[in-house]
Amino acid sequence: MKSNMIVEQDGEQYRDVRVDFAPNDDFKKEVYTIRLSLDKEFGMISESDWTYVASEGAAITELSKGPPPDVLNAYDTLKPQAETLVETER
Repeated sequence: MKSNMIVEQDGEQYRDVRVDFAPNDDFKKEVYTIRLSLDKEFGMISESDWTYVASEGAAITELSKGPPPDVLNAYDTLKPQAETLVETER
């Protein structure tokens, strides 16, 4: 499984980090995404709902039940790094 983390927005009030997971090691096939957002004023981090894209160019689907267990396990491993990235001033 491949993963990718990027700072997606770094505005005055919010900083967002997007974390993508590609279970088949190919970001052009299926990708699961979660976003962490830091409210700079209150110092609170929130998580978005999980989204899923079946293939490059396909519609984004919001998942009601969350991603498969292997994606959740990978996220649990990377979550501390994602939280550090969202809290770090650039």
